[in-house]
Amino acid sequence: MAYALRDVEPAKLHRLWPVASPDVLPTARRKLALAEARVSQVEAELRLAQVSQLEARLSHLESELAEVRTQRDS
Repeated sequence: MAYALRDVEPAKLHRLWPVASPDVLPTARRKLALAEARVSQVEAELRLAQVSQLEARLSHLESELAEVRTQRDS
């Protein structure tokens, strides 16, 4: 079954790529599809930043724990 572009939500265009490029959508829908793609990208970047911060915090806590264990064993 073939899809008409009007039947496809902009957020799902990637599933039809390269058949349905955002460039062939009407201007308003193209802008919406591009904005949704940018939001997804920003969300992914935020998750990566959070992971990086959590890894740094974990490393710091592991160092503190090792220090406490060393002091306790002395």
